[in-house]
Amino acid sequence: LKVTVARMRDDDSKPAAVGGNNEQPADGKPSSVGVRVAPVDAGLARRYSLDSQSGVVVVGVERGSAAREEGIREGDLILEVNGVKIDSPADYRKAVARAEKEKRVRFLIRRNGGNAFFTFRIADD
Repeated sequence: LKVTVARMRDDDSKPAAVGGNNEQPADGKPSSVGVRVAPVDAGLARRYSLDSQSGVVVVGVERGSAAREEGIREGDLILEVNGVKIDSPADYRKAVARAEKEKRVRFLIRRNGGNAFFTFRIADD
């Protein structure tokens, strides 16, 4: 497994909603991380040219969020959050909730066939 640690930026990326697949907290408030995810299904795998069915796919990134500032973008595949393997949106939400206590989050992202870590601070409410 080859892992590249890099800061990837795409200032032209725009957040987007994808049908009913968006995962948001039950109360509808944006998460502290500012990332909306969905399970990887055949349609999203084709749409984003994903080469893996594991993890969760980013379907939106909030403007002004630390995640967006650090380069997380729509179509990224989140494989891990703070070292915890992510297989579903529920796994993602649990891992982010744990990360909120530490005020720091590290994503292992798969993008364009390569892996990279993104680390950023979680904003206080």
